[in-house]
Amino acid sequence: MPPLTPVAAAVMEEHRHLRGAVDELADVAFHTPPVAEGHAWCGDVASRLHDLGARLQRHFRGEEEEDGLYAQLARAMPDAAGQIQRLQEQHQRLLDICRALAEVAGTTPLDGEAFCRLTARIGALLAELASHEANESDLMLRVAQR
Repeated sequence: MPPLTPVAAAVMEEHRHLRGAVDELADVAFHTPPVAEGHAWCGDVASRLHDLGARLQRHFRGEEEEDGLYAQLARAMPDAAGQIQRLQEQHQRLLDICRALAEVAGTTPLDGEAFCRLTARIGALLAELASHEANESDLMLRVAQR
C-alpha cells in the first residue's frame, strides 16, 4: 500500500478505534437479553450509542477542519468534490441517527416488537457507518496512489 499523508494515517487510526466502539455496541445490541434484564440492556445500549456519537462528533470535526482530511482530499482530487461533499453531509445524518437511537433505547420499554425495531435501526446505522468509512478509505487510498 502506498504511504498515506500524516492526516490520512491519523484518520485511518481513528477509524480503527471507532470500529472498537462499533463492535462493543454491536456485542450488546445484538444480544437478546432475558426479559428481566431488558431495562439494563436498554440503558447499556443507550450509553454505548451516546459514547459512539460523541466519538463520531470529535472524529468528524477533525475531518472537516480547515486543513483536515476533507480539505486535503479536495485539493488532491478536485474531481471527487461531489463524493467528498456527500461524505461530509452524511456526518450530521449519522450523528442525528446516533442521538435518536440513544433516546429511543433510553426511553422505550423493551418488548419483542420494540427490541426488533431498535436492533434493526442499529444494524442499519452500523452498516451506514461501515459504508461511510469504506468510502473515505477508498478516497484516501486513491490519493496515496497518485
